[in-house]
Amino acid sequence: MQQEPNSCLRCSICALEILERLTAPGFGRGFRLEIADDCVFCPFHATDAGAKPLLASLFRGCCVGMNSRLVVLVVAAWLAFPLAPCLADNASLAEIRAKAERGDVDAQLLLGEEYHEGDRVPRDYAEAAKWMRKAAEQGNASAQFGLGLMYDHGEGVARDYAEAVKLYRKSAEQGFMFAQYFLGVHYLRKAVPRDYAEAAKWMRKAAEQGNATAQIQLGVMYQEGIGVPRDYAGAYMWFSLAAAKGHEDARKALDAIRPVMTPDQIAEAQKRTAAWKPSR
Repeated sequence: MQQEPNSCLRCSICALEILERLTAPGFGRGFRLEIADDCVFCPFHATDAGAKPLLASLFRGCCVGMNSRLVVLVVAAWLAFPLAPCLADNASLAEIRAKAERGDVDAQLLLGEEYHEGDRVPRDYAEAAKWMRKAAEQGNASAQFGLGLMYDHGEGVARDYAEAVKLYRKSAEQGFMFAQYFLGVHYLRKAVPRDYAEAAKWMRKAAEQGNATAQIQLGVMYQEGIGVPRDYAGAYMWFSLAAAKGHEDARKALDAIRPVMTPDQIAEAQKRTAAWKPSR
């Protein structure tokens, strides 16, 4: 018997915020998702007030058993390509493949997603990597990030952190926020030579675009003086921005840092927070 969805992803929350929550510490807490190999979709009402068109096109409803790496790959790809949902909604798999074989970068990306997701074709990570690579080689930031994830996790390719970092960097240099965040994570604590200054650089770029997970991490770096000079007001500002999006970890971080700050430091932090605007 098919399991009923535990929680719905539809509402005014945009795809960006969903991805932030799904990649944050405590994955799945907000939506009560189980980590499993497969995804189950139910119909999504694209006409719901406040629903983002890309979110409607991508998720099509409620999810249960969604693989976290798949979520990151697919959401990132759809966010980057306003045209891809039109292909997905209106084109048959044969039409998508034909376009991909003619070198259409949108179709190559979408075909890679199809093979990764295993919805309309049997899941085949090697084929997914093949088509992601073709799109990435054309300079598509979303495909570069997606292929980087596949190298990060050894899906369809041998696990290679150095190659993942190279692809993340290509995507991040084009301003792709999730690549910026993952690149920062690699420099901070994963399998590349640690470089805290470089980690702070890329974490800041993601944080400045409004990524709450990056904002929390950057706040910790300012609090502890990791890759940046210690700055409690700066840490407080980043924690506050993330907390405003409902992140429990950010609220806890604010509670922890307040007792070690002076009233002047808190006033300065609140001033910075009020003046902050995301970069685009």
